[in-house]
Amino acid sequence: MTTHTIPTTTRSTDPDNYEFGHFKSAAILRIAGSSRAGGPGGWGIGGWNEDGEGRLVFEGPMVKGPVAYAFGLAGVIDNHGGTGAEHARAADNGLLFDVSEGDTLVIDGTEYTLTLNRRGYPSLTAK
Repeated sequence: MTTHTIPTTTRSTDPDNYEFGHFKSAAILRIAGSSRAGGPGGWGIGGWNEDGEGRLVFEGPMVKGPVAYAFGLAGVIDNHGGTGAEHARAADNGLLFDVSEGDTLVIDGTEYTLTLNRRGYPSLTAK
């Protein structure tokens, strides 16, 4: 098991803004054994810290943080090199992470354990 620190940016520091405490990352995760259907271009990271809250399911209850989630990134075919070029640029900027189930990801100051469900979709659980 390996520990990776994933850089993030906070969307809002204004407590009256609905994005207060939420974060995002420009990092791309390549998760060994994950579903290619969910993230053919890799996986992105988002969530909210202990100051924020959000919904985990559509129209569900508001949930206090810390919460982090992975979302699939599309594979890209374009005139600028596609997914391979995106991964190369991310690697050049220290934003490409090869991770595995059981690894610890430090995201916005909180440690999360990466797991995969039986269909290969990732989950992040705060420690």
